[in-house]
This record gives sequence, C-alpha cells and structure tokens, in this order.
Amino acid sequence: MHPYRSGRVSWGMLTLIVVAWEALAMPLLLFDLGELSNTLSSITGAMLGFWIVDICINCITGVDRGGVIDLSFKTAFRVYATTWMLPDIVIVALDVVVLAALSDDTAGDTATSAGSQGMRLARALRLLRLIRLLRIYKASSAANFLVDYIRSPSLLIASKIAWTLLTILFINHYIACGWCAIAYFNVDTWTWILASNLEEASFLELYLSSLHWSLTQFSPATNNIAPQNVLERSVAAFVVIFALLVFSSFVSSITNHMNQLRITNMRMIEEDMQLRNFFEKRMISVDLSGRIQHLFKKGTGLHMRRPHVGDIPFLKDMPESLRIHLHNELYMRHFYDTPVFSKTLPLDRTLFSKICHHAFEERFYPASFEVFVDGSNAKFAVINVNGDLSYSWMQSAWDTPPSGRQGNLMGNATTMVKVPLGAWLAEAVLWSEWVHRGLLESASPSEILLLDVSSFTYQCHNHGGPVYNLLRRVAVLAIAHREQLSRATAVTDLPLSDFAWKNILERAMKLQTMNTVINAMTRISLKRPL
Repeated sequence: MHPYRSGRVSWGMLTLIVVAWEALAMPLLLFDLGELSNTLSSITGAMLGFWIVDICINCITGVDRGGVIDLSFKTAFRVYATTWMLPDIVIVALDVVVLAALSDDTAGDTATSAGSQGMRLARALRLLRLIRLLRIYKASSAANFLVDYIRSPSLLIASKIAWTLLTILFINHYIACGWCAIAYFNVDTWTWILASNLEEASFLELYLSSLHWSLTQFSPATNNIAPQNVLERSVAAFVVIFALLVFSSFVSSITNHMNQLRITNMRMIEEDMQLRNFFEKRMISVDLSGRIQHLFKKGTGLHMRRPHVGDIPFLKDMPESLRIHLHNELYMRHFYDTPVFSKTLPLDRTLFSKICHHAFEERFYPASFEVFVDGSNAKFAVINVNGDLSYSWMQSAWDTPPSGRQGNLMGNATTMVKVPLGAWLAEAVLWSEWVHRGLLESASPSEILLLDVSSFTYQCHNHGGPVYNLLRRVAVLAIAHREQLSRATAVTDLPLSDFAWKNILERAMKLQTMNTVINAMTRISLKRPL
C-alpha cells in the first residue's frame, strides 16, 4: 500500500479519531455508570477489530526511503516489526484478556456490590487498559503526517493552535477523572464531594465540577471546591506545580504560533510601511500618494506573486527523482493546451518528462510590465498561466520614426487582443529562429511559464525516437504554413488555429508513415542476395 495515497491517508485520519475516542473513554470506564458503562465497554471492545486490521495494514504499508517509495512486502514488514509491531500486538492481546475476564466476571456474578472483590478485580483490569495511552504517541506521529497535507500557512498555524488547545483539554480531562475518582471511591473519609454537598449528585455533575476545578488550576480563576484530606491536598499540590509548568509552556506556544501568523503577512506590512515613510520623507502630494497606495492594495505589487520552485532552496536540493515528479506535476498539464503536443505527448511521455524537468522556467510580472517587445529575438515560448496578458501588433521598437514625426510607438498598434489562459505565444521559436512580431504586456499581476528553446531542442535531439522525427516534420510544415500565411495577412506571435494544427499533424504523420515504409522496404531489398 502506498503511504501517501488517499486510502492510507484516510486510514490515518480514522486512526486519529479512534485514538481520541479511546483516550476520552478510558478514564470514564473506571466508574460505575450503569448502561453508559456497558455502552462504552461495547464500543471500546468493537475497537479491537479496528486495531487488528491496523496491524495488517501497517504490515503492507510502503516505506519512504529519502523520497523513493519501497512497496515490497518484505521491507514494509521488516520496518514495522522493528518499530510498532510488538507494542501493537501486546496492547491488542491485553485487550483480549481484559474483555474475556470482564465477560466471565459479568456472567458469573452480576450482583456483586461496589466494594466486593469481583468489582475491584474488574476495576483493576480496566486500569490495565491505560496501557493504550502508548497509542497517543503513535497518534501524534499520524497527526504530524497529516499536517504535511495542509497547504495554507495560516491554516497550518491554526491547526497547531487547535492541537495545543486539545492537548490541554485532554490533560484536564484526565486530571478531572482522577480528582473525581479520589472522592468517588474513598467512602470512608470526608471528601470534597461531601464538603460540597454533592453526595446525591449525578456523575455528570460530579465530572463537570471536577473539570471546573482542574481548569482553575491551569489559569488564574477560582472555584468553591477545596481538598478535604491528606490525599486530596497532596494531589492538589502536585496538580498546581504541574499546571504551573504546563500553563507557561502553553502560553509560550500560543504566543509563538501567533507570531508565526504575523510573520506570514510581514512582507506586505513592511512594504506598506516603506511606502508610507517614502511619502512622508519625500513630501509626495496627498492625491498621488493615495493613488499609489490604492494601486498597492489592489494587488499590483510583488506581494501578489505566487511562490516558485526556485524560491525554495530545499526543492533544489532534494533527490532528483522527486524533483522530476514535481516538475511533471507542475508543467506536464500545459502540453495539453496546444494541439501539437496534446497529440504527441501520449506517444512518448519520457521525452516530455525530460522537457518538464529541464526546459521550463516560471516568471512573475506585475501590472503594466512588458514580457517581450516587437523586433526582439525570441528565446522562449510563453504560456499564460494566471493573470491578464494583452498582445498588440505594433511598429518595431528599433525602427526609426519617419522624419518630421515624433512617434509614440505604442500609438502605432493596430490590433490588441487579450491572451486567454493556457495559450502558447511565440511557439514558432520551437521550430525555427523567430523574431517577435508584437508587444506582450501584463494588464494585471500575471504568472507565465517560459519554455526555453535551446533546452527544448537539446532534449529532443538527445532523446531521439519516433516522436522526435515526427516533431521535425511538424517543424517543417509549421514553417511552411506561416510563410503561406504571411502572403495574405500579418504574422504574429499568437498560436495557430486548431484546424491548422490538425492539418499539419495529419500531414506529418502521413510523412512519418511513408518514411517508415520506405525504410522497411530498403532494409528488405538490401537483405536479398544478388
């Protein structure tokens, strides 16, 4: 079983829920709650089947070895056998013994009094189940594993704060059950239950009173419950010391998490303060500073930029196999946005995987930035990933305006179009040398993907194979098609129509088939004896 697939992740979430339920129910099983105790025991007994299945699943779960997943049963079993197999088997075996003993005791003597030997034995057997608390450590590992699937930094910090709060609540739950048990089972001494006139109260009221007392030990709050004997006073003193350590750690943890939440927005806050300081020191007019500030908040600054692969040093240093998979997942889907590659990709995915790994580059452009200008030498094919890009036909930026005219070259644009998401521009550079025929600029903050032509050509040539030969024929036919178009209309960097690519691909495949047949016939004729 793959450790990172949805089925294994779902089982990990179910494991967390089961461990949380057992941790909540185990201390309550110490008390005689009537039908509720029977219900809790039945549910806890049913969990035994879950843990048996969990042992089997862990035996077949693959192992992550530095980014390489080993799915062999032998490796999975060996790793599990050296970690959690023995504790899991011991806990399950102990559950079986306890359930069998409790069922025999219930069948043999259902009328035992609260202070009888049988009831004490049943309570002692239930205490043995506290060994299940070892699974909390295992559950914490599962929780850390699930946290890796949280993508939002804010949600990640919120989940850590929630986990800290839940930990405090669980600690108080166990302290409350212990504080209640001290008085509940100590019937021969004056206890806090008798002092508070709660001897006729229900267990729910006793538990809530104990929980309230426990929570007040962790915070500067008061309550009307006080220890009444030596045992209660000793426990209360220990809880106060323990709460002092835990509460200080808790406050420190919450403070750190809140600081992390502020740091995630620190870049934008610092840029905003720098702008305001610049306006003040340079005495910028209120009108102009307001317009700039509005533009900044609208999202034209660099704070709108999505993180790129090159921004994270770890992604550069992790194993090559993982980086190949990452690049495939990021870039492979863009080949399906253009007809020429959507038809050829299934024929040789290895070639396109190499192109994804070596030839793509991510770029961010704020609003009103030029991506390329008319007359510049093309080195990349451009893919619109996210944002608003506008393309316009215009006079070359290096052409000298006619004498007597003070030209604004932007005013010479004859046509402007909005580039749709996923569109490929200047893809002609993949087939031949190309000079840009227009201006491409960002109308809003935009993310684009650049396909480096030199790396693309090198990977295709170095890989070889039928798809490479097919793309060579596509290149010849695409160049011929553009030359034919240039006689009737202006040639631009915009992509060819789907109909044109369909015809080019059909002709290229026919030429490929003819060449294959000719080569086969030539080999056959050369083999014949003279």
